[in-house]
Amino acid sequence: MKMTRRLLLLIVVLIVGVGLSAWTNLPPWLLRRRANDHYHTGLAYERDGKADRALVEWRIAADTDRDFAAPYYKIGDYLLNKADRPDLAAQNFRWLATIDPHGKHVYCRLTQALALQNEVAEARGIASIAIKTEPQCPLAHHVLGILLITDHRMSQGLPHLEAACRLAPDNSVFATVLAKAYLDTSDFVKAQAVLGAILQREPNSAEAHYLLGWAYNRVARTPDNVRRATTEFRAATRLQPDDADSYSELGKLLLQTGRLIDARTALEKALRINPRLVQSANNLMLTYQGLGQAEKARQMERQARALMMRSDRLRQLQKLAEINKDDADLTVKLAQAELDDGNLTDALRYTQAVLARRPADRAALTTLFNIYVVGGKPEM
Repeated sequence: MKMTRRLLLLIVVLIVGVGLSAWTNLPPWLLRRRANDHYHTGLAYERDGKADRALVEWRIAADTDRDFAAPYYKIGDYLLNKADRPDLAAQNFRWLATIDPHGKHVYCRLTQALALQNEVAEARGIASIAIKTEPQCPLAHHVLGILLITDHRMSQGLPHLEAACRLAPDNSVFATVLAKAYLDTSDFVKAQAVLGAILQREPNSAEAHYLLGWAYNRVARTPDNVRRATTEFRAATRLQPDDADSYSELGKLLLQTGRLIDARTALEKALRINPRLVQSANNLMLTYQGLGQAEKARQMERQARALMMRSDRLRQLQKLAEINKDDADLTVKLAQAELDDGNLTDALRYTQAVLARRPADRAALTTLFNIYVVGGKPEM
């Protein structure tokens, strides 16, 4: 009887052991099937606009089958384009490059993630791989062009920006970057052509109107060019009434062409929106002087001087950070200065570069918190 019980107990233990082994060591085809189910559930949530629940399903799919590339693409895009976490996106795309080295847009997305963390040297190397892997990929050309221009290699970067626009002629983001590059090289005719094409597709693009006004304001000061520049700046302020730069440029143009009362209105509006604009403060001081408002001119002169001191400090930090690229404490100070100056994009880029190396850096995390609060994303 005892032998029978022992035999039954042994059989039960063996069955349970085999069951646990089968549960924890599933065959690859079953793992992939389970991962694929979670992946498609995530796609259904995405179609219903439930991004958070979709992300949970894709993470389960990726954890279930580490060699299944599809969920990693979705997770990477979410981290890069919606969550503002290029550090995590870079880790994701690095793994994708391992399991799917010939996958579509793996390297150009990895390049984007690295560039957003200010890892410029590595980003440039990965961008070159992206071009070789997908020579007809507009995003690869676009990102490499930006990196080269950022490195002051304009003659090498421009052809890539132009290639991106040829390969994706309806992409207004690519076209806008190309137009800015033309403006930076004083090629105003080409900038006008590119911006005009954008406005044919998107007549309500405030940025394109602003840049086109900027282009007309930098060429020969003929009555027609002044009229066109004024028209474009006014269109930009109408379409985006909270954009200080449009009011600043409009006010400067009105000051330079002698329309002082209108200039005062535009410049005061610019400084109400963004009190940190040094150029607007200087131009408003000159406008007050021209209108005979001496006391207001003196007040604005003091404000402009204080803004200039803050701007000089920011430039000094930028130079020091460029020389000492591995100094995380200095990079955090630069991020804080950029935040104080209202440059949220640059502040975020510098902060994330520090967090990629020191995830628990308290100063960087505090700065990141403040960036999200100022940027209107407290949920982040």
